[in-house]
Amino acid sequence: MASINVAIVGAGPAGSYLAYRLAQYGIEVLLFDFRAPWDRPCGGGVTGKVIEAIPLLKEFSGFYEVHHLHFISPSGHQCQIEVPEGFFSLSRKELNQFLLGHAQKAGASFIPKKVKEIYWRGGQEVWEIRTEDGEQYLAYHLIGADGANSFVAQKLQLPKPLEAPLTLGVGYHFPYDFERVATIKFLDDLPGFLWVLPHENQSTVGIVATAPLLHGQRLFEKLDQFISQYYELEISDQMRRFVGSIPWYEKFQADRIMGHRWTMIGDAAGWVDMVSKEGIYYSLMSAATLGEAMGVSLPDGDYRPLWKEGLLPMLQQLNAARRWYKRFYRYKKLDKMIERTRGSLSYQKLVIDFLSGRQTYSRLRRR
Repeated sequence: MASINVAIVGAGPAGSYLAYRLAQYGIEVLLFDFRAPWDRPCGGGVTGKVIEAIPLLKEFSGFYEVHHLHFISPSGHQCQIEVPEGFFSLSRKELNQFLLGHAQKAGASFIPKKVKEIYWRGGQEVWEIRTEDGEQYLAYHLIGADGANSFVAQKLQLPKPLEAPLTLGVGYHFPYDFERVATIKFLDDLPGFLWVLPHENQSTVGIVATAPLLHGQRLFEKLDQFISQYYELEISDQMRRFVGSIPWYEKFQADRIMGHRWTMIGDAAGWVDMVSKEGIYYSLMSAATLGEAMGVSLPDGDYRPLWKEGLLPMLQQLNAARRWYKRFYRYKKLDKMIERTRGSLSYQKLVIDFLSGRQTYSRLRRR
């Protein structure tokens, strides 16, 4: 049984894009996922900075442009701003199909099977991956790209955050497009928000919140009440529900991201902005930087120093978001923020700059 260079477990956006980049470098890649492409629990909102950072996405035809953002504060203050550039919604399944297809065209091998076991063969310095049908595969490098509840992380026995609160997102695929207006309603009793994100011929409506104990049913009840009262629409039993957890780490730890011949990317590594809950951009960027580092370093070199260097700006941004998280989700502050945004062009520009990526958390205090 020959060993291939890289085995990636998880063919979502991060895993598929990494497979695509590595295959472009001529690196042998096995990509495992028994569900892909699939429509994972997610609002599906992305900003223009994603397209700028990942050139391949300029070929993706599934972006649906949103023209206005409507904000509602915890106490009910409202404002609506026009988005002059780059805020989109997309179908996660369509994005997944697009990236996975390009990975295969570039030369990556897709294995649509469930991984059941992962072993480290120390004597041979290879990973053994076993799938549900008993097949065995060997790889020199292992990548975990299998989401917030990562099987790879479990098998590697990676440290979990101590006493971390639960961040949970629930929602529906709603058969209404809401006229290209995205709505964000901040909660008055939990750090989080409801969202309505339009897409072509449908929308996702959902709620995401963080607390030590959270129950999906409670969140669905809050969401149903908002949709009924604010839009005077009723939730049908036939609508597709989704439920998903979001990884939470107070600070990124090196021993949780990479080790000897293994690396974690995307949600599996906790690459999520805890203020906005944005994950797609960071998943793709973690894959892009790792693909570059591995591409120029393998087969003989150690890619980790180069990857750490490439990750530094993203780590700084995500750690800054974690510091801002508790300051941001204060109900009175959110009320004032929405009030000021309604009457201030400078506040509206600040929101737009955040969406475009021009405004970072580290420079926020200056504004």
